[in-house]
Amino acid sequence: MDADLVSLFSPTVVSSGGQPFVLQDVEATGITSITPGALGVFAFGDRVDPHNFFLDLDELFPRLGSFEPVPSGLPTAALPPGEPASSISLPIGDIGFQYQDGAYFRSEGGEAFQVLNVVGGEGQVLNHDTVIVLFANERSAGYSDSNAVGVTTFDVIGGGDLLIFNGGEVVFGTWLRRAQNDPFEFFDEESSMIGIPEGRVYLAIVSSGSQVGYGS
Repeated sequence: MDADLVSLFSPTVVSSGGQPFVLQDVEATGITSITPGALGVFAFGDRVDPHNFFLDLDELFPRLGSFEPVPSGLPTAALPPGEPASSISLPIGDIGFQYQDGAYFRSEGGEAFQVLNVVGGEGQVLNHDTVIVLFANERSAGYSDSNAVGVTTFDVIGGGDLLIFNGGEVVFGTWLRRAQNDPFEFFDEESSMIGIPEGRVYLAIVSSGSQVGYGS
């Protein structure tokens, strides 16, 4: 689903690599792609491989020239009132969120998920203003990984159910996207168009019918 998603969110994608045909599909969308060949923008930290691979933003941004914010591809608007939901549990790698101090703080396996501002610096818990869960059709991608395990993908063009967590509440709805170059459209349970407030967003794509836990 990479090629169907990345052109929607940013004109520049930085990655540690990938299957050649996947990278080819991503680059065919016309975006700028930066991989480990640009060694100056990557750094290695004192961690166990592969979690020792970092992107040095101080090196990256000057190479991009003019760097202006771009539309996210997600509709922005005030959300309607929702139901209380301060905790979230996703069916992805035991990922969870807890709403406190105006943000959703992320955890994995019950432990706080920390990120680094600088290589060798102190960690801080990753947090987001909004958590979006898209339910999408999951199917075979038609190939296997290096361990001969079949790879799946998601249909992110089409439609499905939707959960939006913001401000300690959850709003139920549906999503629609008509083509690769089109943005997402969000609708509430009355089929009225809605959006999300501006801010830091965590977007999760899960298989249709998956169970997402949440509570107050």
